[in-house]
Amino acid sequence: MIKNRFTIEKMVLGTCIENPRAWKFLFQHLSEENFTDVKNRAIIHAAHALIDEGKCPERHAFLAPAVGVDDKYLDKLVVFACDHTQFVECINMLKNIPEGQLQIDENIQQRADQNPIPQKSSSAVTPVNTPSSTEQCQLIEGATAIDGFFQQLKEQPIPPVATGITALDNLLGGGMINGGLYILAANTGCGKTALALQIADAVANEDRSVLFISLEMDEYQLTARRLARAAKVSANHLIMHDLSEMEYVHIKQQLPMLKQKRLVFNRPGAFTVSDIQALAGQVQNLRLVIIDYLGLLRSEPYCGNRYEATTAISNALKALARLLGVPILCLAQLNRANAQRLNKHPILADLRDSGSIEQDADGVLLLYRPDMYASCPIPTNKKVAARVECNLAKHRHGATGKTTLAFKLPTGEFFTPQTREKLHEPN
Repeated sequence: MIKNRFTIEKMVLGTCIENPRAWKFLFQHLSEENFTDVKNRAIIHAAHALIDEGKCPERHAFLAPAVGVDDKYLDKLVVFACDHTQFVECINMLKNIPEGQLQIDENIQQRADQNPIPQKSSSAVTPVNTPSSTEQCQLIEGATAIDGFFQQLKEQPIPPVATGITALDNLLGGGMINGGLYILAANTGCGKTALALQIADAVANEDRSVLFISLEMDEYQLTARRLARAAKVSANHLIMHDLSEMEYVHIKQQLPMLKQKRLVFNRPGAFTVSDIQALAGQVQNLRLVIIDYLGLLRSEPYCGNRYEATTAISNALKALARLLGVPILCLAQLNRANAQRLNKHPILADLRDSGSIEQDADGVLLLYRPDMYASCPIPTNKKVAARVECNLAKHRHGATGKTTLAFKLPTGEFFTPQTREKLHEPN
């Protein structure tokens, strides 16, 4: 059984590209709005325009710059080409997928079988309001942009998204801008996920939602971390069900407050950026998307090696942030180059797999924990926090800089250290 709507789109388009006579049949039952992927919509739009001109949509026509696809992408689509029976089934299913749904279940299959291509097409709703290729090719005059900008100022513009950590917000100039892509990178164990979860809880409330996409931990592990930080108890005790009676009482006291926060998690699975776009379309009052982490995002099948895949993912994340109009905070691993250097502080060149990450990002935050490279043990005393150096190595809309954060390892809490704050200093 076919499982993924994006696979169905590729099967339909691959069949039409391989056999151009199939385009006429497709347009009798589907339109551009039935397709979710931006590149697929651009191909559909170009094919429809050619048919309106009385021309046959041959493969070479889709290589025009305005379409925005290349031979490699078309080759990958053709791989998905199917026979006539499967082609008709795919068209039926595209018409029956509910808004925002990615997986095809038996009920949808039954509806497609019972209602085989009605005479009048009923368009599926795209999960996110993706602009059509026609809209993307429209120009905006500078004067129009100025008028729109000042109109936004008059209408109380939406402020940047603050992280809730004073030192970090000061470093960012107030927070993360709407439509910006931010990378939070560090080596394993520096606290990337803990910091991201704390930012999510700071942003989420009754009126604002945060979508937290975790590709390595399930919602129960993430919830345990949230509870441990809020109740100031050991996360390890909570995960291992080894709580004292007093710790249990503290956790129960935090439940009402955490339940009020509109923080949304994903179910386990392998996700592409297109999948995240569809999930984001289901979240009301979305203010922030967090992805943990970039290296586990699945690339589209037309990408070759990992470098090409990471480049494509980075480009797609930036486009998605602009489309959603909210910041995307994406966690990333560093390569092991800094482990070979005498100076262990991470730099932009340490970002793994692609130089495109730092180019696409509006801001890149690099975390460094000195105690991880020292001979002394990592602190476990609740009263002593680890020192974490945070380097804003790239900032498209302001100055770069550094700040120091305090990190309590047992609870996973980050905070701005006070002048006399006792931090663990490695030997």
